[in-house]
Amino acid sequence: MPRLGEEGTDELWRFRRRSIAATCATPIAGVGSLLLSAGGTLGDLAGVLLLLIAAAVWIQFLRGRGRLKTLMSERFGVRVKGFPLINQRSFDRWCADHGYSQPGG
Repeated sequence: MPRLGEEGTDELWRFRRRSIAATCATPIAGVGSLLLSAGGTLGDLAGVLLLLIAAAVWIQFLRGRGRLKTLMSERFGVRVKGFPLINQRSFDRWCADHGYSQPGG
């Protein structure tokens, strides 16, 4: 059984993809909107559209973070505040420091 449960592990993988997309979208949207804004009205509209897409990516990232936090809270039976570094050793240490025990273990 995964440490976060099956549903939590699936959400963690979705969250990882969202975080990569959000990290990439920010500089691409910034540079792209600057370059496109030099092209007149059509370029301005394309730049604004690019920034709106980047904002939508960030909104999905933040919603995914909330879902992951909710799943972790359900898994440990307490309200989880904050996130650990996600690797096995630091996650186990974070659980022990916060008094979160794995179900069945």
